[in-house]
Amino acid sequence: MSLRPHGLPDRHPSLADPPTRDPPAPIKLDGVSKMALETGRTRLLVAGFVFALAFLAIGLRLVELGALHPAEEPQVADSETAEPFNAGRADIVDRNGVVLATTLPTQSLYADPHQVRNVEETAVALAGVLPELSPDELVSQLSLDRSFVWIKRDLTPRQQYEVNRLGLPGLHFQREMDRVYPLGPLTAQIVGFTDVDGNGLAGLERAFDTRLRSQDEPLRLSVDVRVQYVLAEEIAAAMAEFRAIGGAGVVVDVDSGEVIAMVSLPTFDPDQPGAAPAEDRFNRVTLRVQDLHHRDGAGRGRRRSERRLRRAQAHHGRPLRDPRFQAEEPLAVDSGDIHLFQQHRHRPHGHGRRHRGTAALSRQHRPDPSGPHRTARGR
Repeated sequence: MSLRPHGLPDRHPSLADPPTRDPPAPIKLDGVSKMALETGRTRLLVAGFVFALAFLAIGLRLVELGALHPAEEPQVADSETAEPFNAGRADIVDRNGVVLATTLPTQSLYADPHQVRNVEETAVALAGVLPELSPDELVSQLSLDRSFVWIKRDLTPRQQYEVNRLGLPGLHFQREMDRVYPLGPLTAQIVGFTDVDGNGLAGLERAFDTRLRSQDEPLRLSVDVRVQYVLAEEIAAAMAEFRAIGGAGVVVDVDSGEVIAMVSLPTFDPDQPGAAPAEDRFNRVTLRVQDLHHRDGAGRGRRRSERRLRRAQAHHGRPLRDPRFQAEEPLAVDSGDIHLFQQHRHRPHGHGRRHRGTAALSRQHRPDPSGPHRTARGR
């Protein structure tokens, strides 16, 4: 017996089965759409293949390094083709390795006037960061019909930074090598100096110019800067005491003939040789005519010097006519040869004639069986 009310349907309409639908028809692409889809699929396959090869190569390399190669300590790689840094000029050091002259990299400023847009503005701006330059001279330089004009050589890092901050067109930097002298005037008369292009102009810088250019090994001198400093202090004190206009002194090793110290006062700053007068650059030891006469209680030193010089010049066939002589070659005295240092001719400021001077800076001695009294000594 059914309890459903009479007249009601067997199932509620909302609970009835949904109407059946036909399956969607497949989408067919033709023309440009189909070609674009195929191109994208091909590119995706190629990219996946490339990534697979890359990961495979990395995996094989890891296996090779981890399993096939034994464990080793890391080492610094060497490059056989790398060339050593060339400073352009060798250092000069004393007998203990103290640097007397060295070369440092620096920057120099130049301009291309054809690239300068506003000459007056550029000149004023440069004079603002480089006060030693004149704006009028800069205007004349930047107005030249050239493609290269030097503005200032050997800039400091601060000066280079200030010029670079200006951002002016036509200004360029060139890397150069600057010769510096750490001890300054103390060894200026010995070492000498160079020009802005690194050419030796005086002292050992000129005498050994070829050697300093061709070799990187430092030029080691027999000079000891400690003795050099003491000698300079003593000569300066003697000049102040006697109100002398100049002074000179040499300390020589009597056994080897090596020059331990050589001082000539007044002196100059080798970093700025042009700022010193010619008289200060005049070396009173090597450029002045030397008189070896000296007096003791009865004049024995004077006569002894004359006898030695007469024997030396008689050996060379040149009689001694006056106390002065030009030691342009070694002098043979008894059993020894006196070797003397020679410098180039020099015309000091205010002197009309040329002075050629020498000083006995080294001696080579040959033993004499006749006794020590036959030993040749150079003063």
